[in-house]
Amino acid sequence: MDRNVEMRKFVDTWISDISPRASLVLEENKDSARDCQVRFNGQFGYEILDGHYRHNIDIRTKTCTCRTWHLRGIPSQHVVLAYQHAGQDPEDHVVHWYRKDTFIKAYNYFIPPIPNMKMWPHTSDIVIKPPEPKQMSGRPPKYRRKSKDEPRKNLEAQPNLDLEAQPNLDLEEEFNKMEETWEEAGEEAEEKAGGEKVMILQLLQEVNKQEEK
Repeated sequence: MDRNVEMRKFVDTWISDISPRASLVLEENKDSARDCQVRFNGQFGYEILDGHYRHNIDIRTKTCTCRTWHLRGIPSQHVVLAYQHAGQDPEDHVVHWYRKDTFIKAYNYFIPPIPNMKMWPHTSDIVIKPPEPKQMSGRPPKYRRKSKDEPRKNLEAQPNLDLEAQPNLDLEEEFNKMEETWEEAGEEAEEKAGGEKVMILQLLQEVNKQEEK
């Protein structure tokens, strides 16, 4: 709403029939046209020499081989020189969407003021609520999936608990070492190594029973 008012005030500051930005581009093209040379074929065609380039212009179809006029809607330096040679004002050949009438039509619609949202009338319809969450099919994941670049602990390297090969193995010391390893690796490693933990506890109980006998 405020923008429409500002734009309608802005159009009053224009000094010509085209927008200030289009006027600036057109003036720059007029300055660049001084370095070009024009050749006239006697009818509608012009040949403009711009340095090492040569452009053809037809003022009847409003075309130029540089295509700047077609893309921007503002006469390029080649077209400016052709119209000056023909005794016409290049500003008259700027497309209509840069003109004051078109600008006024674009902002000629007024937006009526509306009250605050809290003042809107309440509807008697049922409030639409989001769907209730339901459990998806399949087994729910237990552990967080690690990213590819996230470092992983080596959980397979567990101490050898073969008592026959290691008769002097201290079970309590090995159990404490594995406890420290599980704490560093986290809960996931501790759950995966739970069977190993139970086996050590059972061996400790058997050793204690034998010592009591």
